[in-house]
Amino acid sequence: MQVFKVSDGSKFSEYSLNPKRKKLTVGGIVIDLEDSTLDGCQNILNITRNSDGTCVLGLGGKAGYVADIEIPPRQYRYETTGEGEEEKTEKIPIPLDLNTVVLKLWPYGTEEDSVEGGI
Repeated sequence: MQVFKVSDGSKFSEYSLNPKRKKLTVGGIVIDLEDSTLDGCQNILNITRNSDGTCVLGLGGKAGYVADIEIPPRQYRYETTGEGEEEKTEKIPIPLDLNTVVLKLWPYGTEEDSVEGGI
């Protein structure tokens, strides 16, 4: 997975990736990356936050962005089975390559915000 921080010196939500299960957790939101692939187009998922700090999948959080997750379109391979009139081609999904997923983390404050008396 490719991870980008939109700016330096700011605080970002923590994230973790379970590569075996292809699950990404950002700000307490768990996303099954394999299940989030779409046929024919990239899927961009947004995570935003509310003023109380809770994260929301989608644009419903009014206090700002937390992350954008870019998941490439589902890929397929084609396999021919049978012979003659029994021959048919099957469309088989290829497992998601985690190296093609992009996570963009958005800042939600500065280091000074965590100091007593900060914002």
